Amino acid sequence: MDEAGVPGQVQEAPQCIWAPMGRPGDIIELLHREIARAIASPDVKEKMEAIGYEPAAVPPDEVKARIKADMPKWAKVIRDAGIRP
Repeated sequence: MDEAGVPGQVQEAPQCIWAPMGRPGDIIELLHREIARAIASPDVKEKMEAIGYEPAAVPPDEVKARIKADMPKWAKVIRDAGIRP
């Protein structure tokens, strides 16, 4: 981020799978379970680690909480950079 002109910002680059709002919780949980199973398989895990990923199946509620917690930080970055909608 320093190189991009935003000093003092630290950000990971998590990869998420998104679903439209309003999806039933049981569908979200099914997707989470199957994704967790897939990334835990030795083949997938090895391939992900080989390209620099740390595979983790973060529960949907934790993803939501992280996004909510990050919003003020990124809103400040956007304001400070003068980015307009």
